[in-house]
Amino acid sequence: MASLSKSERPKINIPLRPLDYALEALAAISLLLLLGLAFLNYGQLPEQIPTHYNINGSPDGFGSKTSLWVLPLVGLVLYAFLVWRTIGIVNGQAEGLF
Repeated sequence: MASLSKSERPKINIPLRPLDYALEALAAISLLLLLGLAFLNYGQLPEQIPTHYNINGSPDGFGSKTSLWVLPLVGLVLYAFLVWRTIGIVNGQAEGLF
């Protein structure tokens, strides 16, 4: 079976449903809330904050308050990657992305 060239492949138009728009909005709002809460509360935090808790709920790992940005930045990178990847798949451009 011969493979089709990129120009010969069928283009599939997948329309977004209202649920798709709602889920995208929920993801974007959650990400903005995560970034906003970190930004708004950053000045009130002590210089050293707990970063890990043991099984009893006591902190056993500490870091600077700049470590607070790790989770929001990971969320932003993952969200951007998933949106970019989904757009490529829906538009038939998935080959060559990875």
